[in-house]
Amino acid sequence: MSRLTANDICLLVESITGKAPRKNERGYLARCPAHDDKAESLSIREGDKGVLLNCFQGCRFKDICHALGVEPQRLFKDYGDTSKTPEYRPSKAERERFEEDTLIVYFYNERNNYGMEQDEEEHKSKLAAEERLRAYVQRETKGKDKARHRAVHSKRRHHKTTPKGRERSRR
Repeated sequence: MSRLTANDICLLVESITGKAPRKNERGYLARCPAHDDKAESLSIREGDKGVLLNCFQGCRFKDICHALGVEPQRLFKDYGDTSKTPEYRPSKAERERFEEDTLIVYFYNERNNYGMEQDEEEHKSKLAAEERLRAYVQRETKGKDKARHRAVHSKRRHHKTTPKGRERSRR
């Protein structure tokens, strides 16, 4: 089974209530299948993470999904995507440490550029800061590399090539 869109939900609502949802500026208004509705009290629209359902009479999301005969998770964009890893979000302490490490490396390099001598302790501190920065950046970009890879390959599919393998522009 695949993820459901707002249009799919509209078709389901129409088949259950017998009245087609009405399009408005944000999405659709329809009769709510979760209660005996004489007016259009169900808002249906696409959100950032999937289909948003809101009954102005107070029906719960789970009750609306049950009345439609769909699993609630099928309305969300990441439904069925087992390859998706949760996005890494650094804590406030990690962000502050990142800023501190950035400053340590920056000032060490600035003093080095001006020919100022630095002791062994400063050198060790800079190396440790660089290692923490490297680890931080790797955690940040771990999931983004897969997305970047997919985006590059999807763009390549749309370019037409000549028999010699050279790309030609689309006109």
